[in-house]
Amino acid sequence: MLRCLKVALTAAVLLTLASPAYAADWREEHCRMNKATNVWTPFEIRQTIRCAVAKWGVPGGAEKAIAVALCESGYDLQDAGGDGYAGTFQQSEHYWPSRWRNLKPQGWELQSSPENPRANTVVSIRMAHGAGWSAWEQGACA
Repeated sequence: MLRCLKVALTAAVLLTLASPAYAADWREEHCRMNKATNVWTPFEIRQTIRCAVAKWGVPGGAEKAIAVALCESGYDLQDAGGDGYAGTFQQSEHYWPSRWRNLKPQGWELQSSPENPRANTVVSIRMAHGAGWSAWEQGACA
């Protein structure tokens, strides 16, 4: 019985230490969920959103953020540009350069394209962290 308790406690501690939400030092690689290819799956996009929300909380939490991204892009990352919006959260291409400059976390290597799922997600979550989902209300996704 005591041995089982020790194993369970050790497993719980290890899971806590491995959790991005536990990390005091949030380095840029913590929300890098797609490391192997340039092709992003819906699973990797959702994991990236969860990671960013764990760092910068947003109204409604990760589930709300995932719902907004699904509504905006359907995770269809080929649907970029043409209508003035691009990426996972359909960021305005007009406002993107200043949003990227102002909201990119210091010390993070973050691509400058709104079509990059990680960059789009991190900037969007930081926007929602500061101002809620108001930027997405016009498109009826918030």
